[in-house]
Amino acid sequence: MDSSVQAILIAAGKSERMKKNKLFLKLLDKPVIYYSIKPFELQANIKEIVLVTRPENRKKLESLIQKYNFKKIKKITEGGKTRQDSVYEGLKTLDKVSEVLIHNAANPLVTKKEIADVLKATKKYGAAAIGYPAKDTIKRTNSKNFVTETLARKKLWQMQTPQGMKYDIAVHAFEQAYKDGFTGTDDVSLAERIGYKVKLIEGSRENIKITYPEDLKLAELILKARNET
Repeated sequence: MDSSVQAILIAAGKSERMKKNKLFLKLLDKPVIYYSIKPFELQANIKEIVLVTRPENRKKLESLIQKYNFKKIKKITEGGKTRQDSVYEGLKTLDKVSEVLIHNAANPLVTKKEIADVLKATKKYGAAAIGYPAKDTIKRTNSKNFVTETLARKKLWQMQTPQGMKYDIAVHAFEQAYKDGFTGTDDVSLAERIGYKVKLIEGSRENIKITYPEDLKLAELILKARNET
């Protein structure tokens, strides 16, 4: 197998809480997804990018790729019913891959350095992900919202993307998850459950996910502070 790194960008969500497709909303006169793609396009170690999307967004994405001259997006594929299904659909399109990075297209503020850090750790440990230590107290509750446990904050992390795995580990983890009927809340959790160790890389709290309208306002402030256009 040739050594190459490919990225899967997940752009197949329904944006139900935003009431419109958030990936095409404007941040400083460019769509959200432009900023999600750009650092992967500029990362020298990324050979190709696969976009996983909904069928109705394909033409719009093809137009965007052409407009902004993104060269590394070689494939656009249709997502599945769940995020996990969509990642697996992306995985199935890959060929001759050493490592794969998976990123939410709704996280437009990831940096080239964060991508490089996750990739470096993935190459060394087999699986890695970016996140940051929880700063707030986290409590576990029952179905009626009564507290059942206060968790030890110093051992808790809030996860972000990108998340990386060696290709063989990713395929093994996803196939085993489907055999077992398991659905994870993030990608590396599928590797964790079958015994692979996952290295966490501390990233920036600026790497936010666009979920609500106020997130767009925060993202614009961050981009302006970075002097990005």
